[in-house]
Amino acid sequence: MESQQPSAPKPANTESKKPQKLSYKEQRELDMLPEHIERLEQRKAELERALGDEESIAQHGVVALAEELANIENELESSVERYFALESKREVLQ
Repeated sequence: MESQQPSAPKPANTESKKPQKLSYKEQRELDMLPEHIERLEQRKAELERALGDEESIAQHGVVALAEELANIENELESSVERYFALESKREVLQ
């Protein structure tokens, strides 16, 4: 009787499973982010002007304008970070 030795596990071929490009969703997001960032920058500039305008402050209130500006700045920062993360990932995959 021959004893069967268990065969050594085959090393996983990680090269073939590595994605070669961004996913469709990531590529679409990367394509849309520059336009989104530009809109946020425009809105930020509008809010900054409004905070310097007495009429806008009287109409909207300084607190409301400042809160919206803070929200826009946070979203802008997140969007820029996401853009650079996707760009870096795309460069690594190429």
